[in-house]
Amino acid sequence: MLKTKLNLSSMRKKIISIAIVASCLLSTITLYCCTNTDNAVQTESLQKEKLIGKWTIYYVEEGYDQTMLGTQWWYNADGSFTNVQGEESAEGTYKWEGNKLVMMIDDMPWSAMVKKITNTEMTWYGIITGKTIKLKRQ
Repeated sequence: MLKTKLNLSSMRKKIISIAIVASCLLSTITLYCCTNTDNAVQTESLQKEKLIGKWTIYYVEEGYDQTMLGTQWWYNADGSFTNVQGEESAEGTYKWEGNKLVMMIDDMPWSAMVKKITNTEMTWYGIITGKTIKLKRQ
């Protein structure tokens, strides 16, 4: 009977130790995921902050306008932007609607779903075209 009590007591201590270790591990993983600055799932304010600056298109999915390669976009904090494609340039405004970036050039709207935005890269998905465009921060 004494041996059984010792085994139960020892087993309880092991179970409690395992539970504590598992809890610490889960907390560590959760904290790491929440503080990862390149996490693609972000708040709208963080998306806005990361958008500001100069971006260049380096990938356009096959079947879409390949002349967009090399197009540059300068996004400003005031909601304005400048777009340069070859010899042509245009200015406009932008706003966020959830994860959709809506841009207006000469009263003509153009929008893209922002699938990913980090400090160095952004991925657009064309809502109408179904094509992907990738940009790098310059």
